[in-house]
Amino acid sequence: MKKSPLKRAGIALAAVALAVSIVAGCSSSSSKSSEAKYCDSWQKVVDSFSALDDIAITTSGLSGLDAAVEDITTASKDLASSADSLLKPKVQALQDALTSFGNTLSSPQLSTDYLDKLKSESQKVDDAWNDLVNTAKTSCPDVQASSV
Repeated sequence: MKKSPLKRAGIALAAVALAVSIVAGCSSSSSKSSEAKYCDSWQKVVDSFSALDDIAITTSGLSGLDAAVEDITTASKDLASSADSLLKPKVQALQDALTSFGNTLSSPQLSTDYLDKLKSESQKVDDAWNDLVNTAKTSCPDVQASSV
C-alpha cells in the first residue's frame, strides 16, 4: 500500500523535529557543561582572591603576598580559558592588573615612590576585581564573591 504524499511529508517533518530536538538537547547539555566549568573556574578565582585576607605580611613577608598573587593569576588563566565573550575582557583586565602589581612587588625599593606605585597597582587590581565580580555574579549566582 502506497502512502499519500501528505503522510510522507508528515513523517519527514516528524523526523526533522526529532533530529532538531536531539541536537538541541545535546547543545544545551554541552552549554551546561561549559557553564559548570566556567563557574568552577570562577569559584577558584574567588577562593584565591579571598586567601589574600589571610596573609600576614609581618610574618610571611612579601613572599606570602607574591604567592597569593601567583595563585590568583593561575586561577584567572583557568577562568579565561572557559569564560564567555562578555567575561573574557574582564578576566584579561584582572590578569593585566595582577601582572603589573606582581612586577612592582618583585622589585621592592625603600622609597615613598615605590609605596605609592604599589598602592596604585593595588587599586588597579581592586578595580579590575570589582568589575569582574559585577559581571560574573549574574552568570554564576551560586558563587559568592564580594567587591573590595
